[in-house]
Amino acid sequence: MVLCSHCCILQGNHQENHEFQPFRSTQLCSLYPSEKKLCSLYHRIHSPQNLTNTKKFKTLIANMGCDHWAARICCAICMGVVLFVIAIIVFWIVISPSSVKFHVTDATLTEFNLTNNNLYYNFKVNITAKNPNNNIIVYYRRITAIAWYKDNDFSRVSLTPFDQGHKNTTFLGPIEFKGNATIKLGRQQLNEYSEETHLGIYNDLAVDFDFRIRAKFGSFYKSGRFKPPVVQCGRLSVPLVSSSNGNSSLSTFSFSPRSCSVDSFFLDRDINRY
Repeated sequence: MVLCSHCCILQGNHQENHEFQPFRSTQLCSLYPSEKKLCSLYHRIHSPQNLTNTKKFKTLIANMGCDHWAARICCAICMGVVLFVIAIIVFWIVISPSSVKFHVTDATLTEFNLTNNNLYYNFKVNITAKNPNNNIIVYYRRITAIAWYKDNDFSRVSLTPFDQGHKNTTFLGPIEFKGNATIKLGRQQLNEYSEETHLGIYNDLAVDFDFRIRAKFGSFYKSGRFKPPVVQCGRLSVPLVSSSNGNSSLSTFSFSPRSCSVDSFFLDRDINRY
């Protein structure tokens, strides 16, 4: 509102003899009653009697003055910005979006063999996605699941798009990663792999989910498509169902469900990057 006051009070009155005349503060402030106090205060402080250099002040007025229409446009822009910000804040408070919760409920390996940097695998996971919001519908338009082992991504699977209503839990799975890929492990990672193979339990598996979604907030706003942050389901300890030494790790170990990490699911990660 300071900008509005600035436009209102910089309206001078110059006579043909170029003698400076006091501001028409009564007329201007009657047009903008909400700015009356600021206009009056500015008039008292910046009257010619209180200025040591009237010539410079008149030049300033001539350069910065604006007519009634400019002042009205100025005030309208200010008011529009303020109302827009208030509307966004109120909307976010009313909607109160919470991130969708993802959990890995089960994971199994029936093949996991690394030979000369070639990994042969058959990896399955079951996922739950819970939308805890009362008034947000999520439209999953592109879903890519990415499997990792010790910081190496070795497989990608595209899932079928779906819609998720409010207060809804959706089951995804079994998601199957099957095939072979080339990965490179360091010396320490190779030692860890050998130990895990001996035990029949692999500890550094992970699954990420890369989404492209739309969201409907309440009954009046539906967003465009955007990319939320990648959902990361990491540090999975997965037993090999039938190990190469003939022992089954399932007799002594079962998979423990894990929650996945995701931050601000309804914010576009491409925008947050800048």
